[in-house]
Amino acid sequence: MVRSGLAKLLLIQSLPNFDSLVGDDGLRVLAQLAMNSLEDTEEVCRPTRKAASRVFDHCRRIRMRDDRGPLLKRRMGQASRIGAVALFVAVASGYQTSAQAGTSTANLTVQITITAACTINAATLNFGSVSGTTLATTLQSGSTTVSVTCTNGSPYSIAMDNGANVSGSQRRMTNAGNFINYDLYTDAARTNPWTTATSSTTCTTTNGCFLGTGNGSAQTINIFGTVPATGIAPNTGTYTDTVVMTITY
Repeated sequence: MVRSGLAKLLLIQSLPNFDSLVGDDGLRVLAQLAMNSLEDTEEVCRPTRKAASRVFDHCRRIRMRDDRGPLLKRRMGQASRIGAVALFVAVASGYQTSAQAGTSTANLTVQITITAACTINAATLNFGSVSGTTLATTLQSGSTTVSVTCTNGSPYSIAMDNGANVSGSQRRMTNAGNFINYDLYTDAARTNPWTTATSSTTCTTTNGCFLGTGNGSAQTINIFGTVPATGIAPNTGTYTDTVVMTITY
């Protein structure tokens, strides 16, 4: 009976350093081990010629060498089967190694904080050109717009100071030491003067300043003004003033 090369191969597979054999040349090494494990001899049973001897041993076992014929075919078949087993063992070993890899999980928190912000653009309120004699008897009206951009949902207020040439609480335009009074309003009817409130705590209604809520886009705010009749014709020239607009949000 042929000694089992598969048994030898499985014995080798159980060695502690077997994994080192399953490398780039692992299958070649296993195949070589498989071929080396085959015996060149075979034990066969031949009938004993003497009847007396057959009582105790019905056949005579001898070892014979054969490199041709059925024995060679059996060797080739055994080699192919052992090679297939070697491939299976190598693949199974790799599968076991990958299957033993552990995993761990953790959470990634992603966040962003949006803060309130507002911008306000400069603007010009021009009452136009008018004769001194007309202004002496006739009130002049004018209006302009200012652009405001605030964070969506952010409340804001717009206040106006009294300008650079104020007298008491009266806003004035000036030219070469001469002054012309004017007033600013939050409404088209010009009944609600634009006060000097500078925050939402002091500006609680649109009667004193402008209250709004941002939408993330530019918003147009109207500014209304009047120049009261002067009573006498003022000196000619261009009269100006600078008012600081404050947006609080």
